Amino acid sequence: MKNNSIKFESNQFQKIQTDLKQLKSPEGFLYASNSKFKTLFGRDSLISSWQMIGIDNTIAKNTLKILSKYQGKELNKKKEEELGKIMHEYRKNKREILNTNLAKRTKNIILKYWDFPYYGSIDSTPLFIIILVFYYRETKDSLFVRKLIPNLEKALNWIIYYADKNKNGFIAYQRINPHGLFHQGWKDRTYDSLHIKPPVSLVEVQGYAYKALKEGAWLYRNFIRNNKKSLLLNQNAENLKNKFNKIFWLPDKKFYAFALDGNNKQIKSVTSNVGHCLFTGIIDKSHEKEIVKRLFAKDIFTDYGIRTLSSEDKNFDEKGYHWGAVWPHDNWIIYKGLKASGYEKEASMIRNAITKAYSELGFIPECYVVTKSNKIYPLKRADIVQAWSLCTIINFVHEKNF
Repeated sequence: MKNNSIKFESNQFQKIQTDLKQLKSPEGFLYASNSKFKTLFGRDSLISSWQMIGIDNTIAKNTLKILSKYQGKELNKKKEEELGKIMHEYRKNKREILNTNLAKRTKNIILKYWDFPYYGSIDSTPLFIIILVFYYRETKDSLFVRKLIPNLEKALNWIIYYADKNKNGFIAYQRINPHGLFHQGWKDRTYDSLHIKPPVSLVEVQGYAYKALKEGAWLYRNFIRNNKKSLLLNQNAENLKNKFNKIFWLPDKKFYAFALDGNNKQIKSVTSNVGHCLFTGIIDKSHEKEIVKRLFAKDIFTDYGIRTLSSEDKNFDEKGYHWGAVWPHDNWIIYKGLKASGYEKEASMIRNAITKAYSELGFIPECYVVTKSNKIYPLKRADIVQAWSLCTIINFVHEKNF
């Protein structure tokens, strides 16, 4: 592993290598974690494979390969499966669930009411498309990508024809299985932890959908040589972008809404989710500086990274799993957007903050608490070895452009 600017002690270097080896499945994708989530996830495995593009391209290839195998083929309410949808989670059998340290309530729900693969994820499908194109750009692996063109088309069709659950022009989720995940973005839970009435249109998911349509259009034009399809996808993307910037923008906050609820009401919490939109291109250029400035205000940016939620929000809790803790992968996606948008200074601030956390903790957990007095410690329930956290550090070392 090449070390550009982050200095490792030899024992830290060895631990990174050991943790990565433990996370790698026999099929070549990365498990989400080494404990309760030691399995294939759509979102988690795709993001960690993205982080490893240019470092170990086989991880993205194997992740795309296995997810295409389980791509949705029918409507199945118990699985929340839909045609073209990319799965959320796979478990081989009940024993695998019983052997994890999942909370008893969650474990009982999964055992009793879920079938696998389970598809309760709103963002796995657009991320599948994005990572497929990123993988192709890096490797020019035409033979593999050509095999996945039917999967690409089905995933794009799911975004265009199936994903608008609120009939408002935005990609949204509402669980079909009454015992499934209530929230189905990256801040997912089995209950209404976000206090949002479904169908829910999350801000970052609109960015993912826009990016997926644009990348799909690029692949159709430059690889498949279908200009008609490319133009159609581009038009869908631009329609989404125009509507997004009209409906999600909050002039009084100079920020975007966290989400739209089932009544198309803006959820105005200031969250890190908005930062994910930077790498996607959906943000109107006239708002870019305002977004970046807000993300680095003292109520949300800390010495150890961007919080999930502004400390000024009524729901803020510095120990809150999704309501105040700092997540390395969340910061990494924002970091990639900052670099892509030319905000090198701010990108460096995030990189330095996350690596400072790694240096002080001696490891990089799923998420951690930053107190008012600027102390840092891992959240009690957080996984210590989490793929997208570990790969955040690995990617920072290698500084790839994807």
